[in-house]
Amino acid sequence: MKRFKKQIALLCVGSLLLLASCGASDYTGTAEVLTGEGGPAQEEEVYTAKAFVDPEQPDKAEIVYVSADAFGAPQKTEVSVTLKNPGGLDPITDQTRLTGIRNTGGNEDFSLTDGVLTWENHGEDITYKGVSDAPLPVSVKTTYYLDGNEIAPSELAGKSGRVKLRFDYANQTDYVPFVCVTLVMFGGDGFRNIGGDGVRTLRYGDSVLAFGLTVPGLDDHLALSGLKTLGEQLGEISFKDSLEIEADASAFSLDYTETVAFNGLLSELTDGDLSELTETAEELGGATGASDKLKEGIDGLVKGLTGFQEGLNAYTEGVDQCAEGARQIKSGMETLGNLGALLPGTLGEKVSGLYEAISGLSQGLDRLSANSQGLRDGARSILSGSGALSEGVAALNAEALVKMAQAGADVQTLVGKIKTLRDADGGYRNFSGIAPGKTGSVLFMIETAEIKAP
Repeated sequence: MKRFKKQIALLCVGSLLLLASCGASDYTGTAEVLTGEGGPAQEEEVYTAKAFVDPEQPDKAEIVYVSADAFGAPQKTEVSVTLKNPGGLDPITDQTRLTGIRNTGGNEDFSLTDGVLTWENHGEDITYKGVSDAPLPVSVKTTYYLDGNEIAPSELAGKSGRVKLRFDYANQTDYVPFVCVTLVMFGGDGFRNIGGDGVRTLRYGDSVLAFGLTVPGLDDHLALSGLKTLGEQLGEISFKDSLEIEADASAFSLDYTETVAFNGLLSELTDGDLSELTETAEELGGATGASDKLKEGIDGLVKGLTGFQEGLNAYTEGVDQCAEGARQIKSGMETLGNLGALLPGTLGEKVSGLYEAISGLSQGLDRLSANSQGLRDGARSILSGSGALSEGVAALNAEALVKMAQAGADVQTLVGKIKTLRDADGGYRNFSGIAPGKTGSVLFMIETAEIKAP
């Protein structure tokens, strides 16, 4: 029954990886392994590395199978390796740090010298297993709660109440982004109201599979909340370092929990995939340059209008002086105008005409002088409005457009971080060692011990 549940869980994991473009093909349920020459056949669970690699099939694919205690502390680490047959019948070589190596997929013999494995080649892929004591790139700590209080798993067995399983993940690399999918199979009728933040559930008969996904350490390395302009918006995006699954339990028992950790989701990103983000950043950054040119033009307009106003002021001052002079001439000519009526003949007419002309000039200059004040007021209004426009553009520069430029810088920073993560992601391709020039993939399966009442 436990094996059946594990096959269901692993099938779900394979589906998740397939959806994540990581690919999933065969699950090789069980295999018979001889315990010795002429000895009885013993059934052993085999999870071939073929099951969780992309369709291109790397040269070396590994599944690192970790048996942990109920708290998640590793007790034994076993690695299943598949070596792709390159064709022909030449020996297949590999590099490894594993011990206790055994062939689990055929009858090819091998030799091991200074970490170099040499396998016979019968025209098939080589599948073997070995043991490792190397530290894992990702650790998982499991904590148990009953009705809100922490409880040891041994004490939780057989208890009833609201149960919570908390999984805390730690990425031990510097820094390879690992995706962690944790699955908990709740069997029988002893569990109700299963869920949690970010938890999904699937029902199989009388069992419920609960699972959730995390990317531990990604928040710290992306530091989205620290971006100057986009931090408030992007800071809401969070990749938690923990997962909590809750259920109402009656006589609690648990066969196991399974955490599958894998990398490689970012390694296929190309610069072309990120080009739209880069273009957006450049466009946002260019907004400031455009606004600078606009401000330069407006400042030039203000300067020109200032010169116009100064010239207009000089002109209107001259008009005012002319008008004042005309008024003085008119005042002086009033007596002459009165005398013109007394002078005989043509002389009297000329004096009177001159007086009338000067009076008309004075009246015209008075009107022009009065209008010049309106011209000055209009010029001041234009200059004031253009100054306000210049100040408005400056404020736009200082606020909106500067923020746009900062947003562009934020996007550029984000693209740089993604590229760094992509390169690190593509660089991690094996756990137990790999021959130079070979491609690889690796997947980790961390299984906790069962919790049963005695």
